[in-house]
Amino acid sequence: MVLAGLDLATPIAGVMTPDPPCSTELATAQEALSLMAQRGYHQVMVTRDGRLVGVVSERDLFALQRVTMRNIVQSIRLARDVATLRRARGDIDALTDNLVAQGAAAER
Repeated sequence: MVLAGLDLATPIAGVMTPDPPCSTELATAQEALSLMAQRGYHQVMVTRDGRLVGVVSERDLFALQRVTMRNIVQSIRLARDVATLRRARGDIDALTDNLVAQGAAAER
């Protein structure tokens, strides 16, 4: 991280957010978004057993909402060209990645 006018030797504690918002890995996307809104942040630290395991952002969560099976099917139905179908294929890939990341089994 580089902050204008700040010496790079400045300790992280001098520029970090004290008591950043945290959520457990078992929290829902809605709970994470609510926490971000309440605290006025765009990211939330994700923890497991009190240890940091990741960071989730508003952008990550809104991307999950955008890519739904309903949206993909609608895009395919309304497609007027190959480029639109290619974008739908990319959305299918993204949806599949999201489902796997959330622990969805292949059988479902």
